Amino acid sequence: MCRAQDAPVPAQSAAALPAQPSTQKTKWQHQYRYYAGAQAAAQLYRVVNTGYSVQEAIVKPLYLFAGYQLTPHLAVQAGFLHSTLVESEGNYTYTNQANQQVAYAGKREMLDTAVPVLLRFRLAWKPTHRVYLDALLGSTLLFHRYRADETVTVGGQVQNHVNYDLPTRHLYITGGLSAGFRIVPRLDFLVEATGFRGVEKYSSGGPKQFGLGAGLRYGFDLSKPSS
Repeated sequence: MCRAQDAPVPAQSAAALPAQPSTQKTKWQHQYRYYAGAQAAAQLYRVVNTGYSVQEAIVKPLYLFAGYQLTPHLAVQAGFLHSTLVESEGNYTYTNQANQQVAYAGKREMLDTAVPVLLRFRLAWKPTHRVYLDALLGSTLLFHRYRADETVTVGGQVQNHVNYDLPTRHLYITGGLSAGFRIVPRLDFLVEATGFRGVEKYSSGGPKQFGLGAGLRYGFDLSKPSS
């Protein structure tokens, strides 16, 4: 006697079973929520400080940044650049018409630190493409410092001494584009171009303010592996 549980399953019933979801990830699928990188970069800013006229600050040569992927299309990142530019430095002596020895010793320098905080939006229908383009938008805070120490002596007597330290800071709206190429799943090569516009009226006009950079970005995940 044939029992019901031994009867073969009809072909149409087997075909009607729901397909099991595949857990295999595609080769270039985004899977690293955190990233860090470094670029060879230069950024040009227009700055104003108390005691001297408008100047240009060039911050280079290294741009360090780290970010977090909020969604496959959107990330937030913060960066850091610092440079010290020595405008003049020297010590020299000469004899004036009164046959007195004149000596000069001085140093002028500018110190700049830029801190960009940006949103990065993937301009692609599928964010897993190996070649991609990102839009950048956010703000940059620039810490600028102008220092000078100059002394002029005539016949061994100090005739003029200048010593000042003038710090200031400016906020810039920042936007740009970043082209990327995924070398391996964790490592990308980036080329970026950005533009800056000062929030204050006196820092928004004048020469163009922009930045260029090229470097690498490395992705990783801080979550613990599942057991």
